[in-house]
Amino acid sequence: MLTARAYRDAAQLTLTIDTASLVDAHSHDIRLTRINSGAVVYVNGRRGAYTFRTVQRFDHPRHRPGSSRRAVVELTVMGGVPDVMDHLIRAERWEHGAMVEALFDRSA
Repeated sequence: MLTARAYRDAAQLTLTIDTASLVDAHSHDIRLTRINSGAVVYVNGRRGAYTFRTVQRFDHPRHRPGSSRRAVVELTVMGGVPDVMDHLIRAERWEHGAMVEALFDRSA
């Protein structure tokens, strides 16, 4: 999205999240899908009641070289992540396709 035509000239904030700790803390509220649910130009899957599935009900494909079955494309947490700082690894500000400022870095 950093270089997408609609956004490339706007300042953007990117967050790098520790997925393992996020899933550990919010597994009951997490929903997964293997499609880009926001795509409007290249619609690559049907949308409906089963677009997002719980981790337990998600059909995790086995990796097969050359397979077109996709794993997780999107993850959402129902109700949000009020403790996001507990899972944040890095926050950066980007402009014109380049990182201009590191706002937070857990390793620093």
